[in-house]
Amino acid sequence: MKILVVLLLAGLCCSVTEGWRVASCDVFWHLKTFLGNITVTANHKVLNGDDLLAQLLCYVVNSSNFDDRAVNQMIIETEDHHSGEHGPPKRPHGRWRRHNKRPCQTGPKPPSHHPQPHEDKEVWTFYGIYQLGNRLVCNDSVTPSLNICGLECSQLLNSDLRIATQCLTKILTYIQPGSEQQPTEELKTMVKLLFKDQCSFEANYFYCPLP
Repeated sequence: MKILVVLLLAGLCCSVTEGWRVASCDVFWHLKTFLGNITVTANHKVLNGDDLLAQLLCYVVNSSNFDDRAVNQMIIETEDHHSGEHGPPKRPHGRWRRHNKRPCQTGPKPPSHHPQPHEDKEVWTFYGIYQLGNRLVCNDSVTPSLNICGLECSQLLNSDLRIATQCLTKILTYIQPGSEQQPTEELKTMVKLLFKDQCSFEANYFYCPLP
């Protein structure tokens, strides 16, 4: 069995136009509109409606903190664990670091040491308000990607949230109960990151009157 472990957060990288924060209520209403009747199963829980909305808002707070220009790199390690080893399967861990205004890297940062036997490591880059990964949803012209959203990764760095929200909801439709989509390792990785944190507030935490 392969277990996902987040090894290292390389940090946020400034874009040509420095990032800014989108109002939380803009994110709230885009999610509420696009989620519709989507139901997903994550961490052995069935989530829909306001429960799913609250979980995704938690993810936004903890990852991009409403920065629509956030670009974040993370080294993802998959380890082979054989039956009989101690402890339950691990979930992704690690903490999203905020914009530090360091110069942009020209490409993914390689791992600092060679993989050990039974280990695989990949550098993922996450883009925009929802921190969606380049190996699953978009094309960065460098990294192999499934590109399920049919996007250039730069399109996720936009204050118009419709493109990014449509891409996020496409991921969620792939993990609905009864979905005919075959879950790939890239999809499993993204879903584990989306739902790894236990939400600490309800959707009505944000007071968002109708726009």
